[in-house]
Amino acid sequence: TLVQHSISCADSHELAFNNSKKTNDWLFQKELEQTHKEWQSWLKPAQTFAKRLDRKYQKSFLQSFMVAKSHLSHTGAPIASNDSEMLNHARDDYSYCWPRDALFALWPFVRLGYDQELISFFDFCEKIIKPEGYLMHKYLPNGELGPSWHPYAQYDGEKNLPIQVDETAGIVFLVSQFHSKFHNIELLRKYYSTLVKPMSDFLVSFTDNNGLPKANYELWEMYFLSSTYTTSIVYAALNAASELARELGNAKDALKWQSVAEKIFKTAHNELYSEGRGYFYRGILPNGEKDETIDISSFYGAFIFGLFDLQSNETITSLKTLESRFDTAQNIGIPRFENDVYYRQNDKLDGNFWIITTLWRAEYYIANGENEQAKTIIDWVLKRASSSNILPEQIDPNNLNWLSVAPLTWSQSEWVSALLDLIASEEK
Repeated sequence: TLVQHSISCADSHELAFNNSKKTNDWLFQKELEQTHKEWQSWLKPAQTFAKRLDRKYQKSFLQSFMVAKSHLSHTGAPIASNDSEMLNHARDDYSYCWPRDALFALWPFVRLGYDQELISFFDFCEKIIKPEGYLMHKYLPNGELGPSWHPYAQYDGEKNLPIQVDETAGIVFLVSQFHSKFHNIELLRKYYSTLVKPMSDFLVSFTDNNGLPKANYELWEMYFLSSTYTTSIVYAALNAASELARELGNAKDALKWQSVAEKIFKTAHNELYSEGRGYFYRGILPNGEKDETIDISSFYGAFIFGLFDLQSNETITSLKTLESRFDTAQNIGIPRFENDVYYRQNDKLDGNFWIITTLWRAEYYIANGENEQAKTIIDWVLKRASSSNILPEQIDPNNLNWLSVAPLTWSQSEWVSALLDLIASEEK
């Protein structure tokens, strides 16, 4: 027996009842069929890519992509997660748009050839960008400023901006990726004026005398310093912005941004690698002290954004140090960094395994042509997914149970990105 159950939600009882009546006749079935056809049509580009994967990855690839799509607000803002699990932990949830998450949520959309989602998000960014050219910590889906724990604190008599500079740089980088894929010159002119130029000029103004980004809140939203990850993405953003400026014939902008990127590169190679630990510094504190914490974002940022070559001594040695420190011979999963207390279940462990950071290591191996090593990691992640291929933010190292929210849009999109990397590598 087939039982059809529907729930009608609306702003008033009258509207809810009227909508409910529509489910009682043949029009409802017709609407369902039409909706199914439209989504199947939308999914076709992703299905083309999925067919190039090993069969065991195909379903998870498509379902993860659909989960990411389901978290895109009608305003264009990617929502980090709509799971309410966080309410029990911090009396808040993840139903916000972090520009940081947005980069990683939307990057696979570009690679798969979806443009409307990016256009909607860039239009959203046009509305939220500050006059000075930067983005704030996080936003509500409607573009209003979200709550933040980044203070306007005083440091050495100066007022700090409560921002993460990587979030601003990430948008410039995403615009460049979008243009490389679609080559829409009219959209480039539009977003160059409203996003690329003001953001890139801000990034230039936010570098110190040594050429690195000034201290700000890093990727994980916890520490105030000039981090290796932020330096990496600022470097990539300014390089990309310079190329866009050249394409539009704006030689002055191109030269300005390129020269700062080159200075960042030189200073980073002199200052951001610890010979003693054999790893990239997490970053440099405002007092000049260097933070030697093993943080996977330092490794990932350095290679994915081209600040250090894949085959450089610094990158290769950092990977060995990372794997030794977190004992990847025994644990496939990787925590974010040493002594990560967020949701930690056991004080004897460094922290929980994150889907994102675990996949970052796989992405390095794919980029380095070591696909079999990468597949070992990818298969471990696949086993952590639910039957509907939902992925959480974190995994408990003690029992491999989920922790924090599920799904996390970033986890789902990072899974898609890793599999896209695998496709590209195996078809070279």
